[in-house]
Amino acid sequence: MAGYKNSGKSTIMCYFINKCLKKWNRILVLDFDIGQSEFSIPGCISAFVIDKPLLGPNYTHSILPLK
Repeated sequence: MAGYKNSGKSTIMCYFINKCLKKWNRILVLDFDIGQSEFSIPGCISAFVIDKPLLGPNYTHSILPLK
């Protein structure tokens, strides 16, 4: 997704992740936002397996990336 700051990109991503988790047990998320990563430190491109719904702000979603 692309858009201006504070346009809801992270919110819609969390919505889609939570919606997909209702259908599948776990999903793979590729995080290409090097400026403001949802799951890790800024400046990183990473992949994560998500198996539980995302609730709360992005700093509460810190997890180890898939290696």
